[in-house]
Amino acid sequence: MKNKSKIVIYLFICCLSVVIISYVKFRLINSTNPVSNDHIYNSQYKQQEKMFNALKPKNEYIIFLGDSLTSRGKWMHRFPNIKAVNKGIGGNTTTDVINRLDKIIILNPKKIFLMVGANDLTKNVKKSTTINNYEMIIKTLKNKIPNTQIYIQSVLPMNSKLMKINNKDILILNQEIKNLADKYKIYYIDINSYLIEDNQLPTRYSVDGIHLNDKAYEVWVNIIKKYINS
Repeated sequence: MKNKSKIVIYLFICCLSVVIISYVKFRLINSTNPVSNDHIYNSQYKQQEKMFNALKPKNEYIIFLGDSLTSRGKWMHRFPNIKAVNKGIGGNTTTDVINRLDKIIILNPKKIFLMVGANDLTKNVKKSTTINNYEMIIKTLKNKIPNTQIYIQSVLPMNSKLMKINNKDILILNQEIKNLADKYKIYYIDINSYLIEDNQLPTRYSVDGIHLNDKAYEVWVNIIKKYINS
């Protein structure tokens, strides 16, 4: 009888462990999902969209384009002296950015700061697809709004213990993105190198292994401010 009780307890603990591990994985995976899963950022996104839809085409806007790393940047607060427009959407891949380029192009912005690719990696998009999409984004912007300055920002590191992403793959992807920037004679800004330590995104810069805290955004801002003001 005692042996049976021990077996039942053991099986219960095993099942409970599986449930806990599955839940943790679910939370980590969904940390990169669209901002609609986060009521705070969903509210901010709706506000941003309302403001964006009211804008008139003008070669004064500086657009920040990308995924949740961009959407959480508080660019208008960090750069109060420019006409900053936040067009980051949580969960966006390079394909998603392509699908909404028309809304960006119609504004004829002065500058575009693009960072996208993290979700391509977490969603196992082929690297060749990501690079082809990057090239399509660059070509479309250069053809449709040739006077807009384009700044491609590197894909940022992650904490591989939490995100199960090899940062060496990010470095390889960034090199190919840089090659595209060189090919089309546009700016490439390396931010990755300033936020990586021991081939990881350190915990002091991140809230969950992929998204950034204010300290990390300060590093980002200090890198790009010379391009903002040039």
